[in-house]
Amino acid sequence: MILSKNNLTRDISKTLCYADIFDYPLTKKELFRFLISKEKTSKKELFRTLDLSIPGVGKLGSYYFLNGKKGLVVERKKRGVESKKKMEKARRIVWLLSFLPSVKLIGLSGSLSMNNCRKNDDIDLFIITSRRRLWITRLLVLALLTFFGERRERNTILGKDKICLNMLLSEDSIVISKNSRNLFTAHEVVQVKPLFNKDNTYEKFLNANKWTRSFLPNATSYPLTVFSHTQRHVHFTSLLFDAMEVAFFVLQYLYMRSRITSEVVSKSVARFHPKDMKGYVLPLYKLKCKAIFEANFPKKTRFYSRLLT
Repeated sequence: MILSKNNLTRDISKTLCYADIFDYPLTKKELFRFLISKEKTSKKELFRTLDLSIPGVGKLGSYYFLNGKKGLVVERKKRGVESKKKMEKARRIVWLLSFLPSVKLIGLSGSLSMNNCRKNDDIDLFIITSRRRLWITRLLVLALLTFFGERRERNTILGKDKICLNMLLSEDSIVISKNSRNLFTAHEVVQVKPLFNKDNTYEKFLNANKWTRSFLPNATSYPLTVFSHTQRHVHFTSLLFDAMEVAFFVLQYLYMRSRITSEVVSKSVARFHPKDMKGYVLPLYKLKCKAIFEANFPKKTRFYSRLLT
């Protein structure tokens, strides 16, 4: 279904409001991919609308942003340079971690997945493991990162170029729970940039979370970068590993229990976000949308406000 011009104008404004939270002007292709809408649109229709004058929206070169924010274009280019440097390191680390037999997917998340890193940012990794192997995998990954001096410690203020394991899922728990489904989480899902993918785990992850299309209907998968090597098979009984998994989960949970705030820790999910980002991002997004609607669509502000995702 093709959106009307008025709806497209509204959705473009909403999308730029969300990107503005992260100081991130968007290209035409990015606006299409991350368009916040209830329905799909075509590139042709979106690009045609962008060629018109949209209230509250500015343009510099190939980038679009909210009026008065053209300085972000220079900042984005600087962050692109920083991100390229961090990407080189991320690839080396992911290559090393990909030799662990229980690792099924390693992707970038956070600012690096969008090439939007500041100089002092860390590198966020998203990992999917074999079923019933999440806590064994986490312990091995942390051991390797610690050995090579690449682990970001929990209380480190500046974790420049250090590796942060911000989310691990077991392959049998890749569906995001219904109470966590919102615009922020939808972005987190579609922004994962895979660097290692085994057994089509990346594709399975996206297919298991098709609910993201109700927020970002145009979002497509990233091109895959699969490291080529042969993993060795570990000849231990499944029963032994199952027992080790339970023991490692209990030990790690007991160690972390007193520090848990907004993190999610279970046998098949480990999400380490000490700060509840969605509690900050989503209210700010709505405030920005309300402001741009009031400034540029005063007669329709109430109507548009009801349509906010």
